[in-house]
Amino acid sequence: LSVPGQTYALSVHRCLVVGWELLRNLADNVVHCRLFAILKNDNSSGGTVMPKKCLCIVVVHVVLLFAANAIAQDRLVVAGTGDSQTLMRNLAGAFEQANPGSRVDVPDSVGSSGGIRALIKGQCDLARVARPLNEGEKQKAADLVHLVFAKSPVVIAANLPDKCATSLTSTQIGGIFSGKIKDWSAVDGCQAHSIYVANREDGDSARAALLVIPEFKAITQFAGETIYSTAETLQTLEETPFAIGYLDISTISSALVAFDFNGFSASEVNVQNGSYPLNSSFGLVWRGKLLGLAASFVDFVFSPKAQEIIRSTGAIPIVRKGFNQ
Repeated sequence: LSVPGQTYALSVHRCLVVGWELLRNLADNVVHCRLFAILKNDNSSGGTVMPKKCLCIVVVHVVLLFAANAIAQDRLVVAGTGDSQTLMRNLAGAFEQANPGSRVDVPDSVGSSGGIRALIKGQCDLARVARPLNEGEKQKAADLVHLVFAKSPVVIAANLPDKCATSLTSTQIGGIFSGKIKDWSAVDGCQAHSIYVANREDGDSARAALLVIPEFKAITQFAGETIYSTAETLQTLEETPFAIGYLDISTISSALVAFDFNGFSASEVNVQNGSYPLNSSFGLVWRGKLLGLAASFVDFVFSPKAQEIIRSTGAIPIVRKGFNQ
């Protein structure tokens, strides 16, 4: 490091060592003595060592370290399922607006399992999930905590140009996804056209929600194409006329028809009284005791403002009087 008229023989590594030593000895009030001792040992290059100048460099390093730590503490990463991705981004935006200087990142979907893996590896602060923890996950990290904040109806949705039908029966759902019903003409009011089925993989939370339908649970060989993410499922349905699939209601677009189930809509009342039984649970997972920004965000998720946002997507908030671990 050089400035006009002076040469400093300290390497970057030594500056970091000096910074570390400075931090270690602040409480003992021996900073200048220790600093001088370190600098004296590093004078082998023949340069003129200026302790006061180097002290400025060290202070800059310390300030940057504390600033980086402050930034890290004010940033939260919530990784996981695509089912609650749009909702979680809306919640994150409202939280940031209410808490200037804070930042909540909601990355693209890696699935519930992927979010939990990232949490266990320390790659995120919270995992967003649409299913309970399984035994394997609990064994990998015994301190995992799972908290449900909303129920989301899962709907059968289709890209129907003439929006010919509004409700499907259990028998029709079983027939369509097993491939026994291959044409839309078998659905009352729809024109003749092949049905294109977009299915989800075994273990997917939306697919699991449909297992309460006996005719769906009995299927041994599913029709159509298996898709492995919520975003891709939505895109496939939007881009493929006469395609049918299933999604959480919070993720579907106006381009799709969301069918009632056995004549019951996916309303909050019908979900709560059991008339509409197809639903998954949106939750957050963390490790140990929540602190700082993570605790504030989870508390916000149960606030009246968050409940408004959750309801606006068609999901149903779990009402709590604040968040307490």
